[in-house]
Amino acid sequence: MSNGFKCAGTIQSKDNPRIKQFCALAKAKKQRICEGLFVLEGIRLVADAVKNGAAIEYVLATQKALSELSEFDFDNIPVFEIPQQLCEKISQTQTPQGVFAVCAMIDNHIDFSKKSGKYLMLCDIQDNGNLGMIMRTADALGVDGMILSNCCDVYSPKTVRATMGSIFRVNFVVDKNPGLMLETMKENGIYTYAAVPDSRATNVSTFEFPQKACVLIGNEGNGLSPDIIEKCDDSVTIRMNGTIESLNAAMAAGIMLWELCGKDGHNAL
Repeated sequence: MSNGFKCAGTIQSKDNPRIKQFCALAKAKKQRICEGLFVLEGIRLVADAVKNGAAIEYVLATQKALSELSEFDFDNIPVFEIPQQLCEKISQTQTPQGVFAVCAMIDNHIDFSKKSGKYLMLCDIQDNGNLGMIMRTADALGVDGMILSNCCDVYSPKTVRATMGSIFRVNFVVDKNPGLMLETMKENGIYTYAAVPDSRATNVSTFEFPQKACVLIGNEGNGLSPDIIEKCDDSVTIRMNGTIESLNAAMAAGIMLWELCGKDGHNAL
């Protein structure tokens, strides 16, 4: 691949099909699912997508932003110049950088049959920021696989931005049947642990996870359902001082992930 790119043309009108498509994908989950596409905004996100071999349909960029893209490999990716007014129209942020892209949804698969593996399963996480932050932490600590069960849309612009590029590096799958997923993991020798705010549960800081293990984190307000907790092999908790009863889902996930695969040197920081 050669560095840089050749501009594929200029788009001036808000009625251009690519502009309309970008706006529709940014706005509606139904449209993203229908087309199998999602949107990116910002130099870092687009650059991470390119570096990690994501299937980018096309890039939109202002004249000013084009010069900042010259160091990246855009071979065979159409790059279109757009004016500042169009940039402001399609941007999802307060301070747009002038770089946008339409990308194909990621085709991931988790191989549970490996001899060892550390996994994270999120159930009913509904905050885009939490989901994005948890994915970044999973990326940093080298989680082998991440299951998103009935969570908010991982492909929404807010979630994608919150991952800061980790969406292209974390091996994740979207799932709608947590019970069946738990059965699949158990069939492959993976021990499952429900993260709960319960003093009777095992203290995660003193617990040694087995070679094949998965931690489950639940909804921000309600946690994991009793049915899911019962299906897990055991429950683990974060011991807290004072009158604090629980932590933010992203913070709790970070602590759990450090205990699961960080402190023992498994792909640690």
